[in-house]
Amino acid sequence: MTKKYLLIIYLILIVISLFVYTFYSDKVSIEDNEIILYDYSEDKATFVEVELPVLSFAKLEIYPGDYLVFYLENLNSSDEFIFTQTLNKTKPTFYDYAEGKIGLFSVHYSTLPGAYPLYLEVLRDGKTILQQNYTINIMPKKFATQHLQVSSSLSAKRDSKLLEQDAIYANKAKASSENHPLWNDKFVIPVTGRISTEYGLIRYINNVVSGRHAGVDIAAPSDTPIKATNSGIITLAREQYVTGNTIIIDHGLGIYSSYSHLNKMFVSPGDKVEKGEIIGHVGSTGFSTGSHLHWTISIGTTFVNPWLFLEEDPLSWLRLINKSN
Repeated sequence: MTKKYLLIIYLILIVISLFVYTFYSDKVSIEDNEIILYDYSEDKATFVEVELPVLSFAKLEIYPGDYLVFYLENLNSSDEFIFTQTLNKTKPTFYDYAEGKIGLFSVHYSTLPGAYPLYLEVLRDGKTILQQNYTINIMPKKFATQHLQVSSSLSAKRDSKLLEQDAIYANKAKASSENHPLWNDKFVIPVTGRISTEYGLIRYINNVVSGRHAGVDIAAPSDTPIKATNSGIITLAREQYVTGNTIIIDHGLGIYSSYSHLNKMFVSPGDKVEKGEIIGHVGSTGFSTGSHLHWTISIGTTFVNPWLFLEEDPLSWLRLINKSN
């Protein structure tokens, strides 16, 4: 076969390739969780089902001091997502969990009732594949008030500079949480006793508003054993100016518990503790009017209602979802 014929055959193949590309190339779009391939030569479409990202949550109607758990699934490893809300100045941190991403989101006790927008956008290969708007409804909640009369020497322990100094250590202890759950099942109350001050209470000291109560005060005799409310890692065990001898435990995914005014501490930063393990004894160190435990739970640095964690495992609904899949 001459070179002339080979050249003609080569040119014919090029023409055929161009014809096929022009008339049989597919246009791809995503509609209603399906990839649609449009074949213009046959005037038909082929439907290929794909799973688009889905945002799940247990509820969107909550109270000040509550928390939300968001679960985003069906993400590709290269996907990017934008999550915006107006409830909290702090952006929720999302962690890898099961086959998706999980984020715990706290609602401050001072949040006013109303409807708060939440927006989610997911980008894949630089293109928006999902846009969703949600509304979080904050219901009204009335908090109790408390009036304390204390001596000038005790009142001086609540000096703003001392509070700021305490906050430096506490915030550092909550700066980096383990990226997986360290707790198991429901949390437990750390000590048995009379509840002397509830979460969110508006406190007056010597007839002046001093702020809100970030946790629960449990009155108990000095040296009563204190249990870890759940399993985790100790991130703080030191004497603070206002909170006295204080322990903070990281439970993973941004959840922390703290124990203040202790008489004795039996743990050190870095120690792993199990739910129910004795970590210290009740006392009255720091700014305290009597022997008691000041117990808090926070998501990041925002304090939430501790009783919620005794009622159910924060991930109970999500574990049911993953178990059924």
